[in-house]
Amino acid sequence: MTADGGVTPRGASVAALTGALALLAVAPPAGAKEVTRVRFLHAVPGAGPADLVLADGGPIAREGFGGLSGYHDLPPGPTTLALAATAGAKPLATHDTVLTAGRRYTAYAVSQAGKVTINVLRDAAHGTDAARLRVVHAAPELGRPDLWWAGRKLAGDVPYMATTGYVDAGAGAETLAVAAPGKSSDPIASRTVRLSPGTAMTAFVIGSKGRRVRIIAGHDARVAASRGTYVVREGDNLWSIALRRLGKDGTPQQIDRQLHSIWAANAAAIPSGDPDLILPGQRLRMS
Repeated sequence: MTADGGVTPRGASVAALTGALALLAVAPPAGAKEVTRVRFLHAVPGAGPADLVLADGGPIAREGFGGLSGYHDLPPGPTTLALAATAGAKPLATHDTVLTAGRRYTAYAVSQAGKVTINVLRDAAHGTDAARLRVVHAAPELGRPDLWWAGRKLAGDVPYMATTGYVDAGAGAETLAVAAPGKSSDPIASRTVRLSPGTAMTAFVIGSKGRRVRIIAGHDARVAASRGTYVVREGDNLWSIALRRLGKDGTPQQIDRQLHSIWAANAAAIPSGDPDLILPGQRLRMS
């Protein structure tokens, strides 16, 4: 069993990956009212571009090596993810998991001992004001490097396929680096990562097989919906405030729920009685 409750991936030879790859989601029966969100990272060095597709539909994302897609809506419930040379072909690797409604996941394809496997991470949800970061070691030939954040060791002697878990990294723009043990001044790869309060990010160290080691990073959650107050700015309305709190990945349904939550908490204190007419300087309670 995997950390997220799924079944251990079943592998296939990397050499069998010729042409484009396709990541298929064999989804549960349609009809679910809520959705889960899944994105795809292609981290198999030496393999061609990959398609993220539904088993009963067409591709919804295509990424080359090192590509990280945006989030895509899938029905929640028991789900099989599969990797195939082309859509509809016999899977080269599969991963069984259970997707929870309202949660986000990252499915990433990697090479382990000459075989391709699919792994699934459960991504951070909203609900904290901290700036959080986790790092995944996904470069098969890198050994057991050290990870450095803002000049301090984040984790040492990290084995292949290990993740640091989320840590409170602090807000701001800092350097994330991967280095051989004892060689922090000569990193193998590094990049500047900017974290804001209320955000969470996952960074993947990828490379090998002639591909340079690099760090791919993507936001998992933005602008946590924490309690407090918000001072209305010029040009604000409740929709724009709800959108800002949820971030660009918020769905229309989530934004609508957040808007109604803000209105319910503040309707009696808004003199206009109109959610589209709020004035700069007004303080709104955030529930």
